[in-house]
Amino acid sequence: MRQLRLGHPALGRASAGLAVVLALNCNGPEPGEAPATVRDSLGVAVVTNFAPSPADLNPQVSDTPLVTIGEVDGPSEYTFQRIDQISFWPSGGFLVLDRGAIRLRRYTDDGRHELSFGRQGSGPGEFRRLAGALVAGDSILVHDGSLQRLSVFDTTGIVRRTVAMDPTGDPLHPLSFYWLAGVVGSDLVLVAKAASADMRPEPTEYWDVSETLAYNPDGTLEDTIAEPAGMDIYATPERAGSVIYGRVSSWAVGGERIYMTDGGEPYIRVYDSAGELERIIRVARPRTPVDRETVEELQRLRTDPETWGSAAGASWAAAEYEPSISGLVLDDEGLIWAEEWASEATVPRSWLIFDLEGQWVGTAESPPHFRATAISGGRMAGIWRDPLTGVEMVHVYAVSY
Repeated sequence: MRQLRLGHPALGRASAGLAVVLALNCNGPEPGEAPATVRDSLGVAVVTNFAPSPADLNPQVSDTPLVTIGEVDGPSEYTFQRIDQISFWPSGGFLVLDRGAIRLRRYTDDGRHELSFGRQGSGPGEFRRLAGALVAGDSILVHDGSLQRLSVFDTTGIVRRTVAMDPTGDPLHPLSFYWLAGVVGSDLVLVAKAASADMRPEPTEYWDVSETLAYNPDGTLEDTIAEPAGMDIYATPERAGSVIYGRVSSWAVGGERIYMTDGGEPYIRVYDSAGELERIIRVARPRTPVDRETVEELQRLRTDPETWGSAAGASWAAAEYEPSISGLVLDDEGLIWAEEWASEATVPRSWLIFDLEGQWVGTAESPPHFRATAISGGRMAGIWRDPLTGVEMVHVYAVSY
């Protein structure tokens, strides 16, 4: 058993390898050189990409969805309140986690409703806070951070057992912060999706982190794993919240690996099933400075009585540079999709695509107002938000490689 270690610095076990990466030359390759370099740093492979590889894989995501699930005003099985996750069902169809309705729903490949299960409560098969679902063989694992337990359902939505989960060991970062991110080896990986955002006696900007945790299937906390997840926070005596244009961690779990980024520099850190850093993927290109006029407008909005209504908003902290990455998704072709950060939901989302060795192999775009959560079988599934009504729906787009 790995020894439990809580309270690590923000980059945990990644810090040694990352220190070397930060010192690397960011200049592009000379004529005739490869579009990427690979260096070994204390046993960690550091892959620096200057341009996509000659293979130049550029998957095409369709402009219009293959499948749309959801209605503005319709039957309950086709209306959603707050979608947090859409997964492909191994035998076909989709599993949708609606945190607002506290329900999980299964749909066929053509969008027909097949099954709903879960409801608000604390009894067997009930939830207070849905926080991630995984399909594992003939079981569905569902995490509830508020009830601090894992519910195991069969594929018909019948609850088979409930597993109590150990507390995190850190009262400032309770299990209610955590999302069931995946499985590596026999461990369940839980990553924090929330921050404590504590107020401070003096205005303070800080990186608020929570350890990434490995749990045994019986609910016992085994260890910290990989690196902590976090977000940039600004705190005053009266308010605390995210830094304008601040960093927010993203992650993906699959193929016995954990992929994590803090969203700032265009880096992805890859951890093995033991939680040890084995590879750092980076793109050598300058970051975009934030637009100061936009920052001033956002600060002004935070003083508006109809929004924040706080005098502290006028001087709210802002990052110097825009974030680089806002999401990570693994597909079934052995590719890592990194969504490039964008300030507006109205524009198509750009993706950097890497192979498992860390080589930048291409780019892609997905439609606006859409956040992808899964890519498999030549399809990209995710959450589309109607720009006029704010209603959320499931959209599935074709992906051609």
